[in-house]
Parts: sequence; structure tokens; C-alpha cells
Amino acid sequence: MKRPSAAMSFLPHDRPQAHAFSLIEVLIAVLVLGLGLLGLAAVFPVVIDAQRTASDRSQAVSVGDSMVSSVLRHRGLNYVSSTNPSDIRGLRAWQRDLTWSRESQWMLPDDSGAFTLDGNDGRLTIQGFGSGRDVEIPVAERLFPAPFTRGVEPRFVWDIVARRIPQGVNPSTGWQSEPTPSDPIELAIFVRRVETGIRVPDRLRSVVADRAKLGTRVRLSDVLVHTNEVRDVERRVPVGTRPDGRAAGDGRPGYAQPFEVTIAPTPIYGSSPGQLPEDYLAIRSPTAAFRIAASQIGQKLLDSRGNVYTVRAIDDSIPAGSDVVIVQVDRPVASWIRNPPSPRDPTLHDTLICTPQVAVGIRVVRITP
Repeated sequence: MKRPSAAMSFLPHDRPQAHAFSLIEVLIAVLVLGLGLLGLAAVFPVVIDAQRTASDRSQAVSVGDSMVSSVLRHRGLNYVSSTNPSDIRGLRAWQRDLTWSRESQWMLPDDSGAFTLDGNDGRLTIQGFGSGRDVEIPVAERLFPAPFTRGVEPRFVWDIVARRIPQGVNPSTGWQSEPTPSDPIELAIFVRRVETGIRVPDRLRSVVADRAKLGTRVRLSDVLVHTNEVRDVERRVPVGTRPDGRAAGDGRPGYAQPFEVTIAPTPIYGSSPGQLPEDYLAIRSPTAAFRIAASQIGQKLLDSRGNVYTVRAIDDSIPAGSDVVIVQVDRPVASWIRNPPSPRDPTLHDTLICTPQVAVGIRVVRITP
């Protein structure tokens, strides 16, 4: 009997038939894949921001130490003339001016002339006392790491607010609130991260002779300290602010300086419904951007006695005014906030100092110039 050949063993109708995907199945698969990629893309910025925040927190202590050291060693702030006693500058100018921080309130940069900040480049200026010369502290001296450090770019910038610690006793009140020419000065050093949205021009450095020392290409340092390598429209500040007071995020001027909000007198502290627990603060400001900035999670708040609180959460369950936001902080607030003394101590103020950006840290140091 003749056996069938191999070619005859598999007829076309005996082969398994391949089924193709329908157009609807392909579209559904593409849709599912697209949704997955969108979800992944949404997670990445959150993860990156969380990693950056964790890195900043881990570096906060060492960075804060470096900033404090920079302030304590700053020649202009701590200037003492060996030849001209009337040339009083820096911290000594504040100390000798008995109208400055007369009631121990924190003094922020303003337009009065004694302590100013240039919104275009972030330069701080402290007016001299009497015939003393002004002291200028440009951004380049407040960045860390220092501009044009080989292999790294500036990541942090510091700013200061200051107050007098009165040593004289007011005979009418008994409070230690009278200024004297030898009062210590307390500095609060705000450390913030350089905004991550700042763009650096992608081009070679035009001055060939500078390439070996400063780098072949234009750097973030050029953008922040406004060298001739960057055009006017490319210049940025380390921490910028929008016209409405919110953080810019991309370093566009003006420079974001510390600002004040107040501690609302109500709700009061207590354990009854509608009252504040001891680790709560009621923040008041007529400016919405200030309320939002002050209540950011992780934000640092400085009270009038140099205590620093970190915002942990916002609590909307306690009734408050439309210009008030209630936050929980990382520690019980000072007793004088919860139970103001009577008669009132004139050196206690119902203000909190913070910045548009969440500060990495605030270090408070006391100096006797």
C-alpha cells in the first residue's frame, strides 16, 4: 500500500487558523496603555519632588551650619574700624541706632533705607550709622555652594531678618524693653533652595580665556549672579516672586523676600469644641497669597521670640474668619501666644515671619557686635 507523502499529509484546511486582533481590540489596548503612561508621567514629578525634599531635609543641618558660619564671618556685617570709631557699619549700625527695632520686633528689608533689598538682583543693603558706610551683601555672597565651584552649582541661598534684644528695663512697666547701645542682635537666617525651574542658556562661554576656570558653557552661576555671559532677559534670581506674592518657581524677578503674617486672636486656645489645641496656629493675612504661602506643608514660621514652627497640616474643621487659616505645627506653640501676659510685654508681637517658598530651615543666632 502506498503511503502518503509528507506534502500530502497537511492540506490547507487542516492547518490551525491564526486569528488577528480586531480594530476595536487594538484601540482598547492603545487606550489602556495611554492611560497607564499618563498615570506614570503624573507620578514621576511627585516622586522627584519627594526625593528632592528628602535630600534638602537631610542636608538642612550641614547647610544651615555653613550659612551660619558665612554670616558670622561676613566682613561687612561684622565690620569694626581700627582707625575711625565713627565708621559704624553692619550689625553695629543697627545696634547703635536706638530707633531700630526699638521694641524688639523683627526688622525685614523695606524701602526705609536702613535695610533694603533690590528686587532685581537680590542685593541686601544695610545703611551705616552716622558717618558709617553702607554694607552691601550681593546674592553671590549668599549662595551655597559658592558660584562657579567646580563640578557643582549653587543649590541654596540665605536671607536674614534681625531684631534687637533690649537690655534696659522700662521703669514704668518693669519689662526689659528699653534699647541700649550695647544690646545683642538676634539674626534669623532663612535658608531656601534655589528654584528648580530656572533655565540656563545652552551655549558656549563667549570669553574663551574664562573657559578653563569657569567652564566651557554658560552655567547656572552666570544666570544667578548676572555675568556678562547672559542677556538681560535671561537673568534670574535664586528665589523669585510673582506680582501677586506667590513663588515664581523659575527665578523671575522680583526677589522673594521674607514677609509677615499675624497670629489671629480668635479662635482662642482650649480643649472645648471650636478652640485651638496647643500645637495649632491661626494665621491671619488680608493677602491670599501670603496665607497660602504661610500654610504650605513643611513651611517654617518664626515667632517674635525666635521660636521656629514647621507646618504639618491645615485644619478646616475649626471655624475661623475668611482671612484666617488654621494650621497644625510640629510642637506646642509658646505659652505667651496661648496665654498673653497682662500687662502686655511690649517686646511680644503677634507676628510670624516666613517666605513665599518653603524654607529648608531657619537658624536663629544671637550676636553681640
